[in-house]
Amino acid sequence: EIPMGLQKNKAEFVLDSVIKEKINTSLPDVRMGTILTGDVFLQCQETRKELYEKFGAQAVEMEGGAIAQVAEQFGIPAIVVRCLSDLAGANGHKLSSTSLKKAAKSSFETVQSILNALL
Repeated sequence: EIPMGLQKNKAEFVLDSVIKEKINTSLPDVRMGTILTGDVFLQCQETRKELYEKFGAQAVEMEGGAIAQVAEQFGIPAIVVRCLSDLAGANGHKLSSTSLKKAAKSSFETVQSILNALL
């Protein structure tokens, strides 16, 4: 027995147009688009290219889809923010601590700016 019953999850979540406009206005350099969620660490440049061509994927990650599904299930708006530190197939396994620190700082500043725009 499944506690919440059988359920088909949405494959795509759309950002509210008012929220999208506020973010675009306050953060014109932020790129918005499709983020794919999967259960593997993408390391192949060719696969990355195929996912972009087929789905328009701006990024591939492993957590955002689950966050969006739970938020949708409970009627809570959610935004997934990703600051990329590497490209699949571009020596991602050799990331320096400097790259990770820059991505973390960029993530913090982006989320802070989004919150300021929305509040």
